[in-house]
Amino acid sequence: EKARQDMNAYLGATVTYDFNPNKEVVDASMIANWITVNDQMEVTFNEQGVKDYLVSLAEKYDTKGKPIEHTTVSGRVVSVPAGTFGWQMDIDAEYNALIANIQNAEVVEREPAYKTRGVNHDGSGVGSTYVEIDLTNQVLYYVQNGQTVMTCNIISGNPNEGDATPPGAFYLYNKQ
Repeated sequence: EKARQDMNAYLGATVTYDFNPNKEVVDASMIANWITVNDQMEVTFNEQGVKDYLVSLAEKYDTKGKPIEHTTVSGRVVSVPAGTFGWQMDIDAEYNALIANIQNAEVVEREPAYKTRGVNHDGSGVGSTYVEIDLTNQVLYYVQNGQTVMTCNIISGNPNEGDATPPGAFYLYNKQ
């Protein structure tokens, strides 16, 4: 009887993941595929099934480790190689959070747990305030709220000395 009550309660959970502007919903039809009753009449979860679902979300929405399409200050669309920047779900943390949501029969809308975050899920994901560096022309652009507010010449790393500046989308770790 307790197992039946637990299973019915779990089926009352609905978790809506917010990948603004997209949403993904975990509801009773999905949860039913993940719960079973063991020999001791305890409700258990198909851990691999839940993790497979979360991996599918990460494959769909994660941007870290993937090149991004970016429109430069000059208006060119370029493919920027992968760097450290981007969205990356934390599958293990999200597994624990999702199981807790289900066990508590919660109806909730939230973001998944992330290891790293972009700024938004639109376009390149960098948002409207960022630094763009044109390595070919050795120019830095500071864009704030979509407007270029500073342009200056730079000298990047020296490839002849084995110290080339790597191309890619990166977080700013410090500024001087």
